[in-house]
Amino acid sequence: MFMIAELVFVVFMLAAEKHKATFLAPLGIGIALFMAEMAGVYYTGGNLNPVRSLGPDLVLHTFDTYVWIYCILPLDLN
Repeated sequence: MFMIAELVFVVFMLAAEKHKATFLAPLGIGIALFMAEMAGVYYTGGNLNPVRSLGPDLVLHTFDTYVWIYCILPLDLN
């Protein structure tokens, strides 16, 4: 959740606004993606997409201890 929030924030700040420095947006987004991947490798295997982590677990029937996060968090609890 935090890795995706960081990446979305960077995209909004760099690419959503039209500015003279917009040509540098791909560089900033790439650096943000790299930092998010490196920070999340220990927790999610470096995946920013939950389906990329959940799909192979479903096929192989080998669920890690954190797989419940991908099932519970998308639910709307309001």
